[in-house]
Amino acid sequence: VTDRHASRVAAYARNHGLEEKDVEALFAKQIPIGRMIMPSDVTPFVLLFASPLAGATTGQAFAVDGGALRAVNY
Repeated sequence: VTDRHASRVAAYARNHGLEEKDVEALFAKQIPIGRMIMPSDVTPFVLLFASPLAGATTGQAFAVDGGALRAVNY
């Protein structure tokens, strides 16, 4: 989880009178896979597309967000 995310959680908790752990649960519940995306979720994706296996893949936009966005906007 990034510093930006931690700041966002802290601000939301402060502004709504909640505990940060409750805000984390609230945010995670809004993501279809039910949890926050971690760097370990992104690493395999990056390794695949940086490898020769993705040699024919060009000009694509991929969302590695657990389904948080409903669409990838080009």
